[in-house]
Amino acid sequence: AVNEQALRMLVGFAQQQAALQGFEALPLFCLYSPHGPVFRAMLTVHRARARHPDLSRSYRLVHTCAACGQHAPVPWPDLGQVSCTSCGAP
Repeated sequence: AVNEQALRMLVGFAQQQAALQGFEALPLFCLYSPHGPVFRAMLTVHRARARHPDLSRSYRLVHTCAACGQHAPVPWPDLGQVSCTSCGAP
């Protein structure tokens, strides 16, 4: 779970830096391999349609269930209405 969060932070930072330069960065895939350890992320980068693209539509937060410990990405608008996809706990 910590490794997934590290990749999410890496991709988020890349998106933030791209937006500052007038680009959009969209993740294609992310990989963590414990031997090494190896963190890899592939993003596609293109000019933004707007000078300051709205990244809030792509923001996700990691929800950790207090009951079972399962992690799941949660869109920003759904933040207050989350229930665990694994055990159903609020």
